[in-house]
Amino acid sequence: MGDGRPTVLIVDDDPATCAALIERLAEDGLASEAVHDGVTALQRAIALRPQLIVLDLALPELSGDQVFQRLQADHRTRYTPVVFLTGSSRRDDKVRRSTSTSSRRACTRRCDGCARSAA
Repeated sequence: MGDGRPTVLIVDDDPATCAALIERLAEDGLASEAVHDGVTALQRAIALRPQLIVLDLALPELSGDQVFQRLQADHRTRYTPVVFLTGSSRRDDKVRRSTSTSSRRACTRRCDGCARSAA
């Protein structure tokens, strides 16, 4: 990903969601890489140094909450912006979980374009 384009690390255990996000980000001129579990996410975040991380809350091995806490604890990734992604349709659950991770703001919005692309 050394072509100078901003890089986004996508962390989601659903390959269809990852593919849809990669396609959409490429349309906007962004490079991206997808990983499917929390342990690999931490390794790639340190190695890749992305400009943004899109992080699913429900992951195997380490949850999105746990990944976020470890990213915040590491001086190499502490200031990397993180956007939380969840398949949960319950707004209260999303807001509660994102604020419990000490994120600055919680924003809930459907990703209809992602759902259409993944279908």
